[in-house]
Amino acid sequence: MVIDPIDVGGLTISHYRILERMGGGGMGVIYKAEDVRLKVIRALKFLPPALTHDEDATRRFIGEAQVLSSLDHPNICTVHEIDQAPDGRHFICMNYYDGETLDRRLKRGPLPVEEALRVVAEAADGLACAHAHDIIHRDITPANLMVTSSGDVKILDFGLARLSSATRITRYGVVVGTCAYMSPEQTRGDDDLDGRSDIWSLGVVLYELVTGRGPFCADNRETVFHLIGAAHPKPIKEWVPRAPAQLQRIIDKALQKDPALRYASASEMRDDLRSVIAGGKAGWATLPRRYLRLAAVLAVVASVTGVLALDHSVREKARQVVHLVPTQMHVAVLPFENVGNDPVNQAFCDGLTETLTAQLTHLEQLRGAMWTVPSSEVRAMKVTSPTDARKILGANLVVTGAVQRFGPRFRVTMNLVQVRGKEPRQLSSGMIDNLTANMSILQDEAVMWIVDMLQLRLLPQEKQVLTAGRTSVSEAYTDYLDGQGYVLNYQVEGNLDRAIGAFSAAVDHDSLYALAYSGLGEAYWRKYKETTDPQWVSPAIENGRRAVALDTLLAPARVTLGIILNGTGKPERAVPEFEKAIKLEPKNVLAYRSLAAAYAALDRTTDAEATYQRAIDMKPDYWGGYYEFGKYYYSLGDYEKAVAQFGRVVEHAPDNKYGYLNLGVCYFRLGKMDAAREQFEKSNAAEPNFRAYSFLGALYYMEGDYARSAEMCLQARKLNDTNYSTWVNLANAYYFTPGRRSQAMDTFRRAAELAEDQRKITPNDANLLASLAGYYAVLGEKERAQELMRKSLELAPESSIVLYFAGHASEQLGRRDDAFDLIGKAIDNGYALAEVEKDPWLAQLRRDPRFARLEERGHNAELKRAQAEKK
Repeated sequence: MVIDPIDVGGLTISHYRILERMGGGGMGVIYKAEDVRLKVIRALKFLPPALTHDEDATRRFIGEAQVLSSLDHPNICTVHEIDQAPDGRHFICMNYYDGETLDRRLKRGPLPVEEALRVVAEAADGLACAHAHDIIHRDITPANLMVTSSGDVKILDFGLARLSSATRITRYGVVVGTCAYMSPEQTRGDDDLDGRSDIWSLGVVLYELVTGRGPFCADNRETVFHLIGAAHPKPIKEWVPRAPAQLQRIIDKALQKDPALRYASASEMRDDLRSVIAGGKAGWATLPRRYLRLAAVLAVVASVTGVLALDHSVREKARQVVHLVPTQMHVAVLPFENVGNDPVNQAFCDGLTETLTAQLTHLEQLRGAMWTVPSSEVRAMKVTSPTDARKILGANLVVTGAVQRFGPRFRVTMNLVQVRGKEPRQLSSGMIDNLTANMSILQDEAVMWIVDMLQLRLLPQEKQVLTAGRTSVSEAYTDYLDGQGYVLNYQVEGNLDRAIGAFSAAVDHDSLYALAYSGLGEAYWRKYKETTDPQWVSPAIENGRRAVALDTLLAPARVTLGIILNGTGKPERAVPEFEKAIKLEPKNVLAYRSLAAAYAALDRTTDAEATYQRAIDMKPDYWGGYYEFGKYYYSLGDYEKAVAQFGRVVEHAPDNKYGYLNLGVCYFRLGKMDAAREQFEKSNAAEPNFRAYSFLGALYYMEGDYARSAEMCLQARKLNDTNYSTWVNLANAYYFTPGRRSQAMDTFRRAAELAEDQRKITPNDANLLASLAGYYAVLGEKERAQELMRKSLELAPESSIVLYFAGHASEQLGRRDDAFDLIGKAIDNGYALAEVEKDPWLAQLRRDPRFARLEERGHNAELKRAQAEKK
């Protein structure tokens, strides 16, 4: 029996009743049919009569059925079975979809941009599934993409598909496909096609859906092939002036002649398309609001479920998923992974993390329900996982990422993770591929990806904030990121010199790059702080001022200049810079904190306290403000007020081990040992840490329980055996334990070695120098001890801790008069009398009659502080 391709009504083949011909040609004819057993409508695809006896065509046809039956994806048509008609022809039974193919839809004109993006994103999702099964379509055209009546996109006709590593369906060198949509390698008849060929074709489809015309149009096949291989399509803005700029970049990337420069996978192209959908870029403002809302909802559904659909049930789920991004956004950008651990790539990787954090921080000026954790705090707290970001930093949204370098090319992957409850939940992910020649674009793409995923719709003034002080010179931006990365890790030997070199190269590439001059100023300032060499002060201030002169409205540059001025002993000149920065960005928390520090340097205590409080008031639910305020009071020796602030830290971040740790240290300084013990144990409960164990060791030591003290110190050393304080606490415990005096001296020597290593990194740490003086005093190295005491007191003459450590060392050196003088001053400045009364190293000093006067002095100091607290 031969089926008439025109008059088929009522004909029954196997258990299917043919209803009508729907179309076809080339590799198949398609009929609408009823499955008489199941009473459902199907689509049957037959080989055309002319190919009935073509073994190659039959083999390819059967291959299509095998290919389709292995795929299960909402954007790929479903195959139910393969059968054979009485005349010997094979046919495939597929789902019947009520809708229209895109070639028919295009006859009515181009699609709205947002609809075209959605359609192609769904098609890309389907292709990603096919490619994951090692299947290439090789004929992605508008005719082979259907939009069903429910709005779903279906990829049809895998008749030209081939299994890229298994069955070879076409003869070598035969050009297969629809010529206007072929990739350059496909027009050449290459036999080693991969998924990037389908990506090219999808890029052509996207261009045509948006503009209404193909990018490579000509009257004959040869000319079309020439255009595909050599010509570049006109920009889509010539046809659609208000099309998003990001859409052009997606098309350009999909239509790269060299497959290596295209999207590496269909899923990457899909993610970029969804990013544009979520962002609702330029030109969409005129769309009805219902389309804008729908685009945003679909993007979130896609990111979470991987499926885009328009049926009612999915839309209802989307309304629930969209709330996954909380109204109150507490964001932390974690250090990006350096894939491959390429040392050349590390600084760039760190710099990108810092830049993204800074960009999100700028947005806080206009987003009252958002705050971003400073990258310095992320690194100081050593936070590397989303769970720790929630526990330690109080973040509910975390951005993680990785940077990989392929020769001249960078690949940046980013993830948005929600952290609430016990398990983090990834909301979305994305990837950006950039040539170094286009690195200046990366700064826009990366931050806009985060903005899209946070569902922020930027206003014009917000976009201006994000672009302030930037450069369009790719090389300058790359050098700037390297400089930022080196400054972030300034403690590493040589990194400050590398930072100065990178920032200098950036301004050589772009002499108007304000942020690069600001970075250069900061690098010179840190160089001064680390070396105390005055030669670095002038270039630090000069470059900071250059940045401000180039962009007078750039608040971060003014903050940096103010920090440089304050850090180089010019707080009176720093204050106006911070005040101008605050005027430009009234919610710039760093500006307020820096201004408070400048006020403190000027002994304007009332102004300093008020300014720290203003910083807290702007982010009352962020623990960081209370933490900084607590550190300020601790530096003054006002431990009671420090306790109040650190108490707010643990209130807002109850899993933050550092909050409990600092509370414990304050109680320790106040001589409230039971309260201190409780906080140290809570710190360890939040996360075992060497500092809490070390302080517990010191606490038991003060109580005379030297065996328990040594036990705690050994626990601390298990967690960190490179910290000098851990070793000295253990040495103290051994010293007063019978029979362990020799072991104590060896431990003191190890503590001194580690302290000297730290001294190379931070040579002007007064606390460190005073501690080291004490170690050498015990070891009998008097001259070294005295020199370190002198220098520590020069650096911090009013520090209660430095004064106490220096007095402690003086007692061991046999200079009791000096010991009484220094310890007395320490008590006047807030050091706990209880600690002096219990320290076993001061047992002989306490037998001196003068100690009674010292105790009276301590009680009077405590009384004055208590009266001041009441006021």
